[in-house]
Amino acid sequence: MRRWLLGLKMATLTLFLLAGCGGQLNLCWTCWGGATDPSFQVYLEPTYQRVKRGETALFTLRVVSDYPSIPFGGVVCLRDGRGNPPPPGIGWGESCLPFRVEGEARLDLAVEVAPSASPGVYRLRFEVGNGSLTRYAPFTLEVE
Repeated sequence: MRRWLLGLKMATLTLFLLAGCGGQLNLCWTCWGGATDPSFQVYLEPTYQRVKRGETALFTLRVVSDYPSIPFGGVVCLRDGRGNPPPPGIGWGESCLPFRVEGEARLDLAVEVAPSASPGVYRLRFEVGNGSLTRYAPFTLEVE
């Protein structure tokens, strides 16, 4: 009798889950107050660039979803190593750049170094967020 009741409870729970998520379990990531965006990883190449003042440093940032069947959007922002805006003379056209991921996204990013930028070594990072999580891709920029 207990097995039968346990089986009935499990069947009821399964039907409840399917009904609550439109009949598709893979959509239940966002059901009942769960996370709105899936977990992801970021990979940056290169992690060190040497540029002269007035030049541009090019980077490739890959955003890889831990749940490829769930597309999501997010933003990537350029920050210093502590999360503040980048130093004067180092930046790009936008404060943050929106992106969309369906499994994996590749973003080609260009960091501009103004002629007025001070020479030196800067510890910077790209902050990548999707609303629920923020990941960091640190890099070093040496300005000559």
